This record gives sequence, C-alpha cells and structure tokens, in this order.
Amino acid sequence: MPVSLYEQATKEERFKIEHYLQEGLKGTAIAKLIDRPKCTVYRDINRNTKDWRHGYEHDKADETAKNRRKKKRSKLHQHQALQATVIEKLKSFWGPEMISGWLKLHYPKLYVCHETSYAFIYTRKIGIKKNYITL
Repeated sequence: MPVSLYEQATKEERFKIEHYLQEGLKGTAIAKLIDRPKCTVYRDINRNTKDWRHGYEHDKADETAKNRRKKKRSKLHQHQALQATVIEKLKSFWGPEMISGWLKLHYPKLYVCHETSYAFIYTRKIGIKKNYITL
C-alpha cells in the first residue's frame, strides 16, 4: 500500500530511482516498483536533479532534499527570544491567533502567523487541555 501523498522519498528509494532510471524505466514504472505514487517519484526527480547533463544521482538528490528541509525552519525555531515570548503567552492562556496579532503590532519583523504557532506547539508536544497548557 502506498504511503501518504506528500511524504518525501527516502535515501533507499532515491537509490532505487537512480538505478531504475539508468535501466531506462519511466517514472510511472518506477513508482509501481517502489510502491509510491508517481507524483512523488516525478517530484523527487524534478526537484533534486542538480545537473541534467549527469542525470539523477541519488546521493546528490538526498543532499539537496536535506538542504531544502534545513532552510524551512520557522522563525520560532530560529529565534530563542521569540520562542520564549510565544511560550510565555501560551502559559498566560493566549491563543495562537492572539499571539500572532500581538506580535504583528509590537514586533512586525518577527511576526509569525498563527499556523506557525500551532505547528510549534505540535512539534514541541506542548499539551493543550481544556483550561490549561503544559510546557
């Protein structure tokens, strides 16, 4: 059974993609062989092929994908002071929408949208109960 749609290919799958491409197989056939949606295979080939003259190389593709993920760290993960402020507001029973609005007024350059706060809560495994928040 194929994995969920937007999950990236693993290093092992990238190795198989490179191997099958060298054998002359197309993306659809490769997708069936590695049990992935064809859009995942095509996306990985298109996004992670650095030099089309040399074709798809699994090790470079994996490195490119890792670098792309590293760049997508949120402001909350990059700025400790901002992170502390958000945690402080959460402990004071502020909601992510309230925090976002407050940041926009007081610190426009460090503004983060409420979705970022929700994602931060989720990744930090901050427990949210009906009447309190545990950090």
